[in-house]
Amino acid sequence: MKKLFFSLILLTSFQLQNLTAQNASFTGWAHYYSDHFHGATTAYGEVYDRTQFTCANLKFPLNTLLRVTRLDNGQSVIVRVNDKGPFTQPDANGTEYVIDLSLAAANAIGLTVIGETMVRIESIGFSTTNPNSSGQANNNVSSYNGGFTARGGSTNNNTNSLNTTNYPANYQQIKTINPGQTGYGIQIGSYTSKQNAERQVVSLQKIGVQHLYLMSRANQDGRMMHQLIIAKFDTKDQADMYLVQVKNQYMLNGFVRRL
Repeated sequence: MKKLFFSLILLTSFQLQNLTAQNASFTGWAHYYSDHFHGATTAYGEVYDRTQFTCANLKFPLNTLLRVTRLDNGQSVIVRVNDKGPFTQPDANGTEYVIDLSLAAANAIGLTVIGETMVRIESIGFSTTNPNSSGQANNNVSSYNGGFTARGGSTNNNTNSLNTTNYPANYQQIKTINPGQTGYGIQIGSYTSKQNAERQVVSLQKIGVQHLYLMSRANQDGRMMHQLIIAKFDTKDQADMYLVQVKNQYMLNGFVRRL
């Protein structure tokens, strides 16, 4: 009788665990991989490819399919877990990052433009292959029933008011934009970490992106954001034309803004 009772407890526990995993939904902050991770090995031994719809997450295991939805505008993307992370602690404002998206996935919901956003994450299935841009995996997707562990134109090169700062030897020269600059720029990224922003500048320089600058300023809630800007353009039309080229050549999203 005791063995039967113990077995029932284990079975009930297993069923509840599966139910939790299948219906798990939670919210948190999302950001995305810097380009310097392209080609690196993930925690599960896969090679990170910025063109694939993948993610890093600590709450769900390898091959879980997740729907990631922006809370501010409802845009969503489906990704497959192939890495563990983010390994960050909540900051002074209580911001906790719960997912890192690949560049392709981040582009799909406009995350590369704003840098970070609150999202809702839902487990929707299981697949050993990556979803495509429409959210479909390349093989049969089965319902997830594994364990769930909760854990907390041309450019104008006149840059008289742009500074060049020398960083340590592992960095290239990174140019910064001083306050008071006029004209237009193309914002292609935004980071809370200055080091990650600098790494991204270097990564983009290595693949050929030119006229790239770093601009740091506080956002509405007082947090410092480090924005990647292609600058500068005298007119908005020039910037719009160059943005099309950047999207086609480097698979970068962005938007035109006044400096």
